[in-house]
Amino acid sequence: MEARGVPYALALGALVCLTVAVPGAHAETPSADPATVTVPYLDAATLPVNGAWSLEDCPAAPAGSPLTVECDESGITIVANGYAPSAGPWDLPVTVSTGSGSRTLAYSVALGAPDPAEPVSGPLEVPGVAGGRTLIPLASLVGSCVYCGARIDVRVEAIAPEDGSPAVRAWVADHHVVIDAPADATLATLALSVADGTGAWSAPTEATVTLGAGGSAAGLHVLVPRDATVTVTPADLVAATDPSRWRILTCAPPVRGSVACDPDALVYSPDGDDALEDQLDVTLVAPDGVTLAASVTVTAAVGSPMLAPAVPTTGGAHAIAVAAPDEAAAPDGGADAGVLSDLWALLPSLT
Repeated sequence: MEARGVPYALALGALVCLTVAVPGAHAETPSADPATVTVPYLDAATLPVNGAWSLEDCPAAPAGSPLTVECDESGITIVANGYAPSAGPWDLPVTVSTGSGSRTLAYSVALGAPDPAEPVSGPLEVPGVAGGRTLIPLASLVGSCVYCGARIDVRVEAIAPEDGSPAVRAWVADHHVVIDAPADATLATLALSVADGTGAWSAPTEATVTLGAGGSAAGLHVLVPRDATVTVTPADLVAATDPSRWRILTCAPPVRGSVACDPDALVYSPDGDDALEDQLDVTLVAPDGVTLAASVTVTAAVGSPMLAPAVPTTGGAHAIAVAAPDEAAAPDGGADAGVLSDLWALLPSLT
């Protein structure tokens, strides 16, 4: 048995990936516990070939997988062109020529998960209301998400101050986090967690919202139907005795479309036709300098403009577009956010 194990050990040394687990030694048949090559999310992994051995054939990409396999004199490059949480692993037999013949090494290829989503943390630039409710768009609470092309989940819990009062409550509605605060509260401290399309939850972060006394006017959070263009005026976004006094001060850029924003209106144009909802943070200002926070959620789920509901959700998943990390290319047509700009640049030059 010892003599039979030596050739297999040599074969394994001839072709091995730094990220694989070493299989049990056996000289004549592929291991029942094959080495696993984990290909990073939308990236590449390499199996180098020992110079004393050579590939008989470049292995084919496993059928039904989002993988590309290329070979050159230095080894095998495997590129992940897509991702699904339940996809794989796949068998990848590799046949090499040795001085005494040929040998097939049994490998398994798996897809590496994307980096987990991260919620925002620290002070939020949202004017909260003491003695009332504050709504914060869910999209503005996700700091980074690579794999949020289909959905996000958000969890929130209000953290009580050291003295135990006042009692601030917080929950997740269909499109917003809702904060309900008593009149004497000055700060809402939240524990936020987010999950991406894999269902993996982030570690919680702590975010704070400063609360001030509510005035005679209130910013509104509206759902508007998705159309070729969407126009919203200050009168649509403020509840006040004289809404004509208010003007739009700022509009945060959307994720899936583009927006033209001036004091009298914002005009939103969608980009693509996927089902993700786009959210825009809007700040309104009155002549006396008082500001209000409002938001617009563009969605195909409504047929006419309506106020965003503030009741807690029961399903947990939200089809809301969130920004990809800064180093990633813009998402395309419903694909996962964070698609790398040029996968083929990762492949070696072939000879």
